[in-house]
Amino acid sequence: MRKDSSRRLGGWLVLGLLSFSGAVLACRVGAAQPPTASPPPSVTRPPATQAASPSPISGPAGDNVYHNSVAGFYVTLPQGWQVAGPYQASPAQGWAHEIYAFGVSPSAEGGPGASMVVVGSADGFSLEAFAAQQCSACPSHPVESTQVGGMPAQRLQVGGGGVPFSVEWTFVQIKGQVVGFSFRDPATLAPLPDVLESVRFE
Repeated sequence: MRKDSSRRLGGWLVLGLLSFSGAVLACRVGAAQPPTASPPPSVTRPPATQAASPSPISGPAGDNVYHNSVAGFYVTLPQGWQVAGPYQASPAQGWAHEIYAFGVSPSAEGGPGASMVVVGSADGFSLEAFAAQQCSACPSHPVESTQVGGMPAQRLQVGGGGVPFSVEWTFVQIKGQVVGFSFRDPATLAPLPDVLESVRFE
């Protein structure tokens, strides 16, 4: 009897740990949402062969240059940063896109300080819907015109109101795709303009 109870208890502990691990992964990847925002997108990890990896190009010695062949861009990352992904956003999010996480330990970091790039079809994309997916409780912010890598772009803040932070996203439409960039300081959430300005398209 005691042995059966021990096995039953051990089984519940394993199930509890698996559930907790899954919840932590979902929160880390959907890190742009605050606790009061809509739930983070559920994601599935791709096979290892699809994982993005930095591709060096010619440049100043010590550059940490990442090449994304799906969206056709290069970006110079801060030293020590790596890339994880792509992760598939849940179809329930309404816009089919992939998520790439950037940072010192991108697959382990979470919270609003996580830097990300999203890539998806231009069909079905809207800035307003994206902002609402990130934070349904946040006020709307004006869209600003800007440039990224010599391409016309749109900048949008997400957050504020009852949410104690705001993060910046910049979107470019190119070759039928939308590419959204959000490079930010993990501690202060301040944008990293030098990283964004280093983006170059093929």
